[in-house]
Amino acid sequence: MPNNKRFIKNKLVYLSWVFVILLLIPLVNLGIYKHELPKLELQTYNNLQSIANIKVQQMTRWLNYRVADASVLASDRQLSEDIASQIRAHDALSAKIIKARFESLISSYHYESVSLLNINGAVVLQTGESLSKGKVSDYNVDQNLIKEVKANYQTRHGDFFIDYKKNLTYKS
Repeated sequence: MPNNKRFIKNKLVYLSWVFVILLLIPLVNLGIYKHELPKLELQTYNNLQSIANIKVQQMTRWLNYRVADASVLASDRQLSEDIASQIRAHDALSAKIIKARFESLISSYHYESVSLLNINGAVVLQTGESLSKGKVSDYNVDQNLIKEVKANYQTRHGDFFIDYKKNLTYKS
């Protein structure tokens, strides 16, 4: 009997230690999780910030290229003469030449449409797919932007946006 009691006692001690060890495993894991979670969150936020910075640089570069493209178009004498002729006399040949130039922009840069606005912000010519909800002419163009263009004779851009539902909006 004493041997049997000793065996049971040893077995209970052994099982107790196994139970304690099995309980320690989740507790250690929880401690590691709580310790590492802030580091992981910080690393994730840093990665997201880096991605955001890269996207800002890409958008800035893209916008600078588009402004440069607009400057090239603005410095093209023949195109300027065709636009002046179109605005003054609604010349069909000039409109055809301008639209062909706009169509090359659409095919080169994958734009949906390109619009020519007069000094009041009204659309003179538009080439490409029409917008499903709204046209450029439905929005008031920033008059300060127009005054700046008139004063400086330089290319400027406004803040037209197309949202995911293809709604055109103008932010003044």
